[in-house]
Amino acid sequence: MAEELKIYQPGEIVAADWVTKRDEIVAAAAEIVTVADNDDFEAATAAIAKLAKHRKELDAARKAITGRLDDVKKEIMAQERALAGSIEAEYNRLRAAAGDYATRLERERAEAERARREAEAEAAMKAEADAAAQVDNAERARSLFGADAVAAAPTTQAAAEVAVPLPVVPDRAYAAGGRKQVVTYDFEVIDATLLDRKFLSVDEKKIRAFLQYAKAQGIDAEAIAEPGLKVKKSISIR
Repeated sequence: MAEELKIYQPGEIVAADWVTKRDEIVAAAAEIVTVADNDDFEAATAAIAKLAKHRKELDAARKAITGRLDDVKKEIMAQERALAGSIEAEYNRLRAAAGDYATRLERERAEAERARREAEAEAAMKAEADAAAQVDNAERARSLFGADAVAAAPTTQAAAEVAVPLPVVPDRAYAAGGRKQVVTYDFEVIDATLLDRKFLSVDEKKIRAFLQYAKAQGIDAEAIAEPGLKVKKSISIR
């Protein structure tokens, strides 16, 4: 059983003398208003070193306490993974199976709808062709037998309605138990060189690695000429 952990109040994770020393260091650093000459620079860098050292002492004190919390957390999470293993396995299996079924059903519905539209378009084209043929026959009859023969001939509707065989459109799948059915689009990059620029982003890690390499090779920042990249040199104190 894990030991009982103490609840720390503000200021309890370090000794009182650490707080006193902190105030002294911060007050001394605050007296350095500007860095205008070598004396100011030396004073500032010395203050930076003291501030950094004192901050590390606080970090070490904090880790001495939270390290135990990390160990307890790892133990609890390991137990959680062991207990939830069978649940997550079945959850993922059934979720994948249900998603595959819903995807297949949606594909069948879309194919059936496309077939229906194609059948309607084909029927409309046939009706238009029949109407045009009827006009051609009437003109031919008029030229052979005169207008009276054409007027006496029975007429049919020019745009006759043609029965369109409608395919059965399957219903959508509806999830039960309060679960949502969400349509998602997946993608696979076939050729990254063909992607539009709006799909591309800057990889800052690669740029920093490139600059670090240039620095290690002794290449000056002003000598680096890369399209779309402006390199500038600065000095920081650590």
